[in-house]
Amino acid sequence: MIRPALPSDNGSVKRFGGLRLLLLLLLCLLQGLTGSLQAQSRVDLPAQDRSLSMAFEDVYSVGSMVGEVWETFSQIAGVAFDDGGNLYLLDADNFRVVKVGPDGGFLAEMGGEGGGPGEFGMPLALAVSKDGEVRVFDMGHGGFSVFASDGIYKTSVPLAPGTMIFPSGGLLTHPSGAVVSPGGGVVRTRSGGGGLELPATVPVHLFTLADEVKVDTLYEAWNPATAGGTPSLETTEGAGVRFQAPPMRAFDPETLAGIFPDGRIALVDSTTYDVKVLSPHGQLQQTLHRSFTPREVTRRDRDAEKERRLAEMEASGGPRIVMRTDDGNTSSMASGQAKAMMEARIESMVFASEIPVLAGLGVDWDGRVWLRRHGARVGEEGPLDLLGSEGAYLGTVPPELGRIPDAFGPNGLAAFIEEDELGIPRVVVQRVVFR
Repeated sequence: MIRPALPSDNGSVKRFGGLRLLLLLLLCLLQGLTGSLQAQSRVDLPAQDRSLSMAFEDVYSVGSMVGEVWETFSQIAGVAFDDGGNLYLLDADNFRVVKVGPDGGFLAEMGGEGGGPGEFGMPLALAVSKDGEVRVFDMGHGGFSVFASDGIYKTSVPLAPGTMIFPSGGLLTHPSGAVVSPGGGVVRTRSGGGGLELPATVPVHLFTLADEVKVDTLYEAWNPATAGGTPSLETTEGAGVRFQAPPMRAFDPETLAGIFPDGRIALVDSTTYDVKVLSPHGQLQQTLHRSFTPREVTRRDRDAEKERRLAEMEASGGPRIVMRTDDGNTSSMASGQAKAMMEARIESMVFASEIPVLAGLGVDWDGRVWLRRHGARVGEEGPLDLLGSEGAYLGTVPPELGRIPDAFGPNGLAAFIEEDELGIPRVVVQRVVFR
């Protein structure tokens, strides 16, 4: 079809053609810029290991059967430093937090067993702010207990009605003053039928402590347990309480996280060597990648993992399963029954198809990212990689020369939870020196 010519002069046609060309050029420029930004979101780190020289110098240790009464610990569930170099230890089975100074001397004790202000029912996890405010998540009382640095009780912050959180491992302190639960603090809300809603992801939560605990989700990590649909629940009767849990799993990638001094979050949630760097509010900024391939799980790996978990259970004296009932009371299973239940769960555990490359992550007070790789065999530790605060690869330390501390502190301080030759819990504090 021939279209009639519009009344115009050559100048207007040229101007329209020039404008169209300018728009095309701008579009190409924007596409190129977008492609450049996308390329910058992934940083490919060197594939070959480079040796890094690092040493640990002893500073002090606390915890002994023959020491003073205050340093006879039962179960050290968490440790943390403040910016003065003071160390805080959550001695869970003794229902207390112990504070020691930079020289390892006793400074304060907080908590105690009971239902009164500042007392604990079932303390599970510890977070300490830079200025020394102590926050203890207490499952027995359904919330956080807060103490000043000198050990004086300040307040309790309850969970919102109908919610439960299960922090596993250490809590992290966000620069805003809130508490970050790196993948273990799953919130489970009771549905109308009184059951528990199992989340489809592994959320990284931000707990703001106000009149009650406000829960925000910073990031939703991959949850292998729900990849094939909602998992079934194993039900066990004990001590008059029905205990339900998903099947025990092995070799799933853990959600590992640490916080940079500026509030950014380093996070791993896959089988590959991909470290995600999130903004303080959870937006993905970049991914740090090394070209390591996850190892396929074999029958020998499955048998070795069962043996390892059974031996670990025996060494710990057997499982300690304490349940909270609907009326807020706690009840525990008999040790023999709990052990039999755990043995059955280990025997029937579900295995992933591959072993993740990374097994541990931490961020020190200088912003270095510590990454532990899995070893060649089940239960064996692999090399330790260190990255700079901006993602540069610094080097690798052999397994026998370095490990990720249970807590980092100022001026290179690092705390490790251990047991002595008699099985008595202790904390060894060392200083990291790079050469």
